[in-house]
Amino acid sequence: MTEDERIARGRQASQELRVTEDAFAAVRQTLVEAMIATPPDNETGIMKRHQAIQVLDMVRKALMLVVADGDMARAAQESGLNRPN
Repeated sequence: MTEDERIARGRQASQELRVTEDAFAAVRQTLVEAMIATPPDNETGIMKRHQAIQVLDMVRKALMLVVADGDMARAAQESGLNRPN
């Protein structure tokens, strides 16, 4: 992937993250509340909600990593320190 492609992907991911940030927070809060409301003896229900929270966090983190990679590519390009493709 070229530096320009990494920059473009980072910008796109940044926009998507801005648009979806409230949705991530709302879904996470709903899952946490559901987990708290789950009776302690319902281990399966608790684990499913916990796993859903982890997956949601992983998706958000993946977007953040693409944004960071785009920022790094832009900084390298601006400084003239491009890495080989």
